[in-house]
Amino acid sequence: MNDSVRRHAAVLDTAKGTMLLTPRNDSTVHFTITYARPDSAHLVLAGLIDADSIFVTLVRRDETGFLLLKRGFHWINEEPFNR
Repeated sequence: MNDSVRRHAAVLDTAKGTMLLTPRNDSTVHFTITYARPDSAHLVLAGLIDADSIFVTLVRRDETGFLLLKRGFHWINEEPFNR
């Protein structure tokens, strides 16, 4: 974990529940990641990237709790909004 960014093209296969990732700078390399939706609030990713195992669990947040949706968007603020 060094805060670097790696861009990949992704191709989803919804029937198999897999995602094929290809680095943008080398189209000969491919990584296959499996994904699953155990329920409507979770997404689980698992696979190998460069011989490193990954296992990621994503949790969906309630959109109504986001500040932009709660407060609304204003091009011009009459008063500064400092959280």
